[in-house]
Amino acid sequence: MENRGFTPDIQVDNRPDDVVWGKHAQLDRAIQEVMKQIEANPKKLPPRPPDLPAYSEGPAM
Repeated sequence: MENRGFTPDIQVDNRPDDVVWGKHAQLDRAIQEVMKQIEANPKKLPPRPPDLPAYSEGPAM
């Protein structure tokens, strides 16, 4: 790494005019890549736990 820098996996041009207008090409591309991975490998939510038992509203005796 020293004296060479880092070679990115995906080349994205950050144009100065886009930066001035608040666009961030690297961030947009990163979000696209993450969304592709999420669509290709969706995660399943665990099943809902059972409901808690109903308690009386008054003091318990």
